[in-house]
Amino acid sequence: RKTQQQAELSRDQSLSQKRLAEVRLRRFVGNDLPPVEGITSVMLDTPALDDLLTMAARTSDVQQLDSQADAMDSYVRAILDGQKPQLGVLVAATKSGGAGNSRSMSGGVTVSWQLFNAANTYTTSSARKRAAAARLQRDDVLEARKNRMAEVHEQAEHAMQRARQIVEILHNSELVRNFTLQQWQQLGRRSLFDVMGAEGDHYNMRVQYVDALYDTQQSNALLWSLGLGLAVHLQ
Repeated sequence: RKTQQQAELSRDQSLSQKRLAEVRLRRFVGNDLPPVEGITSVMLDTPALDDLLTMAARTSDVQQLDSQADAMDSYVRAILDGQKPQLGVLVAATKSGGAGNSRSMSGGVTVSWQLFNAANTYTTSSARKRAAAARLQRDDVLEARKNRMAEVHEQAEHAMQRARQIVEILHNSELVRNFTLQQWQQLGRRSLFDVMGAEGDHYNMRVQYVDALYDTQQSNALLWSLGLGLAVHLQ
């Protein structure tokens, strides 16, 4: 009875985790979720770390900081262009009628050069500093994201390796369970407690295997969310 209650409790916890995962997925990809089988197979594939690090520079927050820095640079260039020498050409022609027609034509060239403008100098300096600050912030954000990707990638790889190791242990555990049950049923060499113990050990290993797969899927989902997002990956 106690073992059955523990199994039911574990089942309820697994169902609760499944519903929680679906809620989180809907937040990223919308209400139209793919079939569970499709999500499971996709989330078990850990992406290559080099691909993730390349993808980090294309994330929205990093690109936003790039755009801010580029906008400040364009603003500085516009101010500097306004301070360059300005060349103007003026041509005028006049004609007067009467007893004696007269015509006149005049032309001129004007050159203006702004020697000093305190306001423009201050504005240019401020824009350059904001552009430099945006690029420094961008580098910090990108470096932090790459470090986080590397950490989560290691967690995903470790979880999958743990799942593979548990599969080997599960095979041996199943052999022990079947052999113990056979000895109890046919030969009477094992007690019922031995059978229950072997069954419990095998069940616990199956739970650990499912937990390892869940950890792998969760880490992979986090990896994609750190990149271009789950929606892009699941499409």
